[in-house]
Amino acid sequence: MGMSMLPLSRAPRGTIPPVLDRARLSAEFDRALATIEARWPDAPVREDAFAAYVRAHLDQPGVGARLTSDRICELFTVWWAMRSPAGVAAFLDSFGPSLARGITWVTGRFGHVDPRSLIERLLGDLFAGAAPRAKEFSGTSSLHAWLEVVATQAFLDAAHERR
Repeated sequence: MGMSMLPLSRAPRGTIPPVLDRARLSAEFDRALATIEARWPDAPVREDAFAAYVRAHLDQPGVGARLTSDRICELFTVWWAMRSPAGVAAFLDSFGPSLARGITWVTGRFGHVDPRSLIERLLGDLFAGAAPRAKEFSGTSSLHAWLEVVATQAFLDAAHERR
């Protein structure tokens, strides 16, 4: 008697966690630090707290195997923005144009909404308080894509509240 084979579509997936390639991850981290320092020479990129923040993300399933230097740079931008006004300025330097397009879209459809209040509300939700929403960003996808979803939700919620 032979062993029956499950069709590929019914085979269990994701049961073996990917092996963390520490050498690759170390090289990605070094590339990210160099990129951050080149872009923002005064950024606190060498702080142990940032390394601990990245290490905490490695415990999440699948993050370590997919963490690239780009994602590490994005994790830094989020971490820095949660810590200081200079970090928020760097975040806006990177993602401000995209946020402006979202604000323009919302205010074009909801004339009663003040654009300044939208950005202030979003930045407060993302980076302030005991549980800033930015902590939800894991680095498994692009920060731009994640931010687009979060910002759209926040902008539409604000537009509907002010009716």
